[in-house]
Formats: sequence, structure tokens, C-alpha cells
Amino acid sequence: MNWTLRSRFLAPTLAVVTVGLGFVTAANYWQSRSATTTTTTHEMEQICRSTLAHLDDWFAGQQMNLQGWAGLKIVQ
Repeated sequence: MNWTLRSRFLAPTLAVVTVGLGFVTAANYWQSRSATTTTTTHEMEQICRSTLAHLDDWFAGQQMNLQGWAGLKIVQ
């Protein structure tokens, strides 16, 4: 095959650009995956803490209601 000057420059350049983009894409994927996993885990922990706090408050309120009702003559 008879390579022109244009082909001699174009083929290696395209190969280098393609390999470079592959490395950049792979690095970006792993970094994004790590950041997404960390963020998702942190948000789930916050939601769990918030839900537990709301449940604790609800249980405390129900306990206060029961103590209040226990003092009523009609319930006794």
C-alpha cells in the first residue's frame, strides 16, 4: 500500500488520540463512580438518621399520651 504524507501523519495521530481518549474516559468513569457511590451512601445515612429521629420523637409522644391517659379516671 502506498502511503501518502497525509496518511503517514493521520494514522498515528488518530491512534494516539483514540488511546488518550480511552484513558481519559476510563479515569472519568472510575472517578464518577466513586463519587456517586460516596454521595449515595452519605445521603442514605442521613435519611436513616432523620427517619430514626422522627420515629424516636413519635414514640416519645405516644408514650406521653399513654401516661396522660393513664391518669384519667375514665380510663382507669
